[in-house]
Formats: sequence, structure tokens, C-alpha cells
Amino acid sequence: MDFIRRRWILLTSLALAGALIAAGAAVALQIIIPRRAFDRSLFERNRPGETPTPDFPEWKALALRDLVEGGVAQPTDRPVEPPVDYDFSKNRINILVLGLDSSDERVAAGMSFRSDTIILVSVNFTDNTVDMLSIPRDTYTAIYNKDTRNKINSAFSFGGGTAKDGFKYSINTVSAFLGGVPIDYYVGFDMNVVKQVINIMGGVWYDVDISFTMAGRPMGTGYQLLNGQQVLDYCRWRYSAGGDIGRIDRQQRMLTTIFQQLKSTKQIKNIPDIYAAITEGLYTNLETVQIAALANFMLTLGVENIDRHTVQGESMMMDDISYYVIDQQKKQQLIKKIFGITITYDPEEDVNYIKQELERIRKELQAAITESRALQE
Repeated sequence: MDFIRRRWILLTSLALAGALIAAGAAVALQIIIPRRAFDRSLFERNRPGETPTPDFPEWKALALRDLVEGGVAQPTDRPVEPPVDYDFSKNRINILVLGLDSSDERVAAGMSFRSDTIILVSVNFTDNTVDMLSIPRDTYTAIYNKDTRNKINSAFSFGGGTAKDGFKYSINTVSAFLGGVPIDYYVGFDMNVVKQVINIMGGVWYDVDISFTMAGRPMGTGYQLLNGQQVLDYCRWRYSAGGDIGRIDRQQRMLTTIFQQLKSTKQIKNIPDIYAAITEGLYTNLETVQIAALANFMLTLGVENIDRHTVQGESMMMDDISYYVIDQQKKQQLIKKIFGITITYDPEEDVNYIKQELERIRKELQAAITESRALQE
């Protein structure tokens, strides 16, 4: 009887050890072959196309208020074509990265947060490439689950921020804005996280190209070691040439520099540990094994494998608010370049069409004013 019990304990122990080894091997394999950590069967992909599009282009109503006091626009019955549900390669994942405008000061003041940095990071495991696609925060677009258009960074607030469905609203808004490009994961972080990461790294060496003073903190130009607060100030400053587009360029260049220095100092392998140290203020649906897999994937990348993009458009004032209105054709070309798909878009949402319409309305208004004065004389 003792022999049978000892044999059962031995077999059970061996089976348990085998199971642990197999599980460990599976995890190791996911890290060694990063795409395995993102097996499509392991998660339910977000399906875009739920963003309602108002029947009437809201920009007309906003712009008319600037041109005609009390002007009321008439709706149209133009049909809206929903985004196409694309079948992307199983070897590509898309991660929405949101930098939240939260900080200790804003928390203390009870302010709401928005996603002032919006970058879609597309990782292609087949080509070993990464595309960073930045979307200006003031981009004028339809907001998920809201019968309105607004600045794209307001989607996070409309969804209730981190406490509710802020990430869901942002994901679906950005996905629909990009013509249905699916977004699999998100990473959100507040301003304090940026400072923590840079300080954990020991600072970042960077050739600062602008001089400015933020909140009494001056920064000069030149190659220098920046701490967390300085990196944050540099990435947030927008009162320089190019405005928000210039700031996006600086953010992308800083991210590339951080990647280079993480790799050159062999700190990329420590990303899971860095993540564990900054969980407060960091939000993501990536699992730990997926973060480790991405860190391992980054070890294989060079800067030449990372492409930077920004959605193009122009800033326009509507209803005394500054919006960034998109060049839809350029957006279509950019999506084709990155993802190899052709998206559709509403030509009446294109910045060139809007500019032409505003100019036509302005001329008609001026003609009406001239005619009215002539009749009075």
C-alpha cells in the first residue's frame, strides 16, 4: 500500500513538473516568437464601425455661426457608408497609445482628462517593422457613441476617462476615423509616468532644438542630459513653429531617441520591470507576457525599422474654436501606404472642400450685404 501511495505521489509530481515545464516553455516560446503572444484566438478583436455619423456635416453649422449671426443650416439626406471590416494579417497588431493630460496638479484641481497625445503604433511581425501614426489632438471627427463631431481628444472624456469607458470611446473613435483600421490594444499613461520612466533610465541625452520656459522652468538648446520633467516639458511645449504639428514631430523624435538609448544601454530587457514599477498612472490591456514579447521584439529592431507618420490637414476656426481639419485624400494615401488597404471617405469632410464652401458662403454673404446697401441708397 505504501508502495502504491509513493508511486502515485511520484507520478503526480512528475506530471505536475511536466505541466509546469510545458507552461513555462509555452510562455518562453511566446516571448521568443513575439507574434505567438498575440494569437488572434486569444482575444476578441475590437470591431470598428460603431461611430455614428451625423446626417448633416456639423462643420457647416459651426462655420456658419462665424459668418452669419444666428444662421441655421439645413440638414441633408446624404447616406453614410459604414467603414469596411478589413481582414488584416495575423502577424500585425495595432496599439493605441494615449498620453493623458493628467498630473498631480490637475488631479488636485478636479479637472477632467483628455488624450492629448494620440499615436497608433502598428507592429508588423512579418516585416519586423513598426509604424507610428500620430493624430493631432484637435482633429475634427465623429465621436463614438455620440451624435456629434468634436476634437478627437475629447473622445476619452466623453467615455468617462479611466474610471469608465474612456479607452473604448477613444479606440472606436480613432478606428472609425482611420476608415475602419482595427485597434487591438491600448496603452494610456499620465504625465507623471513619463517623468518616472525617464528618471528610471537615468535621463535621456538629446539635442534640444528649441528654447522655452514652462512653469518657470527654462530650457536652452543643445545636446544635454534631460531628466523626466525636462523631457515632459519638451514634449508638451507647442508655442513654437508648427504649433501642435511641431510638437508631434518632437514627440516622435523623442520616442525614437528613448528607444535608441534603451537599446544601447541594454535596458529594453528591463521593460517588464519598468512597467511593474510604474503601474500607477499606466493603463493597458496588454498582458505581462505580451509586454515581455514586445520588449524582445524591440531588441531585433533598428531605428531604420521604425517609420513616423502624421495625419495631414489644416487648422481652421469654427465657432471661435480651433479645429484641425483633415486632408482626406492624404489620409487615404497614408492608410494605403501603411496597411495596404484603400479606405473610403466623405468628400464633404475634406479640408479643401470645406475651405471652398466657406469661401463660397463668404462671397454670397458679401454680395448680399452689397446688394442690401445698394437698395438702401
